[in-house]
Amino acid sequence: LKGLTKSAEDFKYLRNEAYRTGNDLLTIAKSYKNFYAAASGAGFGRQAVQGMFSNVLVAGRGIGASQQQIGAALMALEQMLSKGKVTAQELRLQMGNALPGAMQIAARAMNMTTAELDEMMSKGMLVSSVFVPKFTEQLKKELGGGFEEAVKSLDFALVNLSTAWQEFQAEIVTGETGQALAQFVKELTGMLRSQTLLNTVKLLGQALGLIIKNLKWILIFWGVGKIMQIANGVIKLHNAILA
Repeated sequence: LKGLTKSAEDFKYLRNEAYRTGNDLLTIAKSYKNFYAAASGAGFGRQAVQGMFSNVLVAGRGIGASQQQIGAALMALEQMLSKGKVTAQELRLQMGNALPGAMQIAARAMNMTTAELDEMMSKGMLVSSVFVPKFTEQLKKELGGGFEEAVKSLDFALVNLSTAWQEFQAEIVTGETGQALAQFVKELTGMLRSQTLLNTVKLLGQALGLIIKNLKWILIFWGVGKIMQIANGVIKLHNAILA
């Protein structure tokens, strides 16, 4: 992510938004990477990009949309920004399936009827750099009303728990513990590749092969010895009883 945005602040922003909006950190990080690329390519600065992105997160949470639906909505917006124009397929199908009522909300965002909006799209006149900021703001306005209640939900808490677990795992992998584990793995690899160990394993293999080859005789001799041992035990027990 840092390689794309040239700033560590973007991950800090995503981390804060993940907890604030109850969205999975890894999921929105992937979406943000693509959305940022498309939006910055369309001429938007970091603040504007993050504003539009956050509006969608809040709107999605406000209506109880799944992580998959929110991701699909962001992908539809990303495609609009990449193409420069808004098409009916992206707005009606992709966005409509992700966030119900998207077409009507889009019309209100542009202060026109759905028929007028359809006509603009059919003529290729709906410019995404004009449409997307207004649309995401309208999404937050109309769908974000339930956000405060969503914050209190079990799902919200569980998603944040998942994000905390992801961070915990990342800390183990990238922190001192991860470095220690990496060193252990390197040393173990070196041991497994050592010629001494390979020779020892080879000798053990030969010895095992010899045992298996002569297993019949080993069992016979072991069996005779065992029988004698049991017989001696019985005799001793018998003598002890008689005594």
